[in-house]
Amino acid sequence: MFKHKLRSFSVAVGLITILSMMLGTPGVVIAAAPTGSSQNTNGILAISGSSSLGLATPSNLAFNSVSLNGSAQDVTNTEGSFNIDVTDASGLAGGWNVTLVATTFTGTTQADHVLPDNTLSVSGLIANKLDSTSSMPVSSVNPSTTPVAITTAASNPTPSEIYNAAPGTGMGNFELDTQLKLHLPADTIADTYTSTITVAVASRMS
Repeated sequence: MFKHKLRSFSVAVGLITILSMMLGTPGVVIAAAPTGSSQNTNGILAISGSSSLGLATPSNLAFNSVSLNGSAQDVTNTEGSFNIDVTDASGLAGGWNVTLVATTFTGTTQADHVLPDNTLSVSGLIANKLDSTSSMPVSSVNPSTTPVAITTAASNPTPSEIYNAAPGTGMGNFELDTQLKLHLPADTIADTYTSTITVAVASRMS
């Protein structure tokens, strides 16, 4: 009789335990999920520009050969022989201009063989970007539509502007494919002629 009661009590306790688990134990608190957070970080990049404009020209410029025929003729430099490279890495976007000056074309066999000082001109110029991210120059001078006369002289010739980049343009690397033209009068003396051609680039901010 005692054993039977003990078993009945054990079963009752088991039921109470199961019910407690099903209904939840009073006083137990479940913690909420943590909230996220954010924080700003300042990114700092220091960029410095070049203090000078870059310029590169060929060491020699060849004109097409010409045979005299008793009439005035025009002769140009060989294609692609006069490419002027300009670099603006100043970071100022101030624009730039290119000038050209040339001494009198003088014969190599005889010094008194000279071409007239009004015979040279820049008759064509095409600007190409050497880097696709460069900003294309906007020029107020366009020799391809309006040739630029170059007045040569034996000494101290006057520079002529042949191309430019307006402020806000011309940042990066560029190649100026330039064409020179010589007008040879009918009485030109046969000889090989040379001239010192000087190209300069300057900032429009100066």
